[in-house]
Amino acid sequence: MISCEFLGFNLSARGKVKWTSKSMHRYKLKVKEITRRNRGASAKGFIVELRKYVTGWTNYFGISHTYRE
Repeated sequence: MISCEFLGFNLSARGKVKWTSKSMHRYKLKVKEITRRNRGASAKGFIVELRKYVTGWTNYFGISHTYRE
């Protein structure tokens, strides 16, 4: 099967759009970085930052056909 990786998406010949494992790995690392215990930020501060990041990531990668994660 022919597929192409472009801008964090894996585009297949069948028209399926999925996010790449590299982009998912970066997402998980960023969430871990935001939710670290030793950051010294207040709970409200990191919730606001986490919400902003997750909302942006979901809006960008929301067109994919990957629902298992």
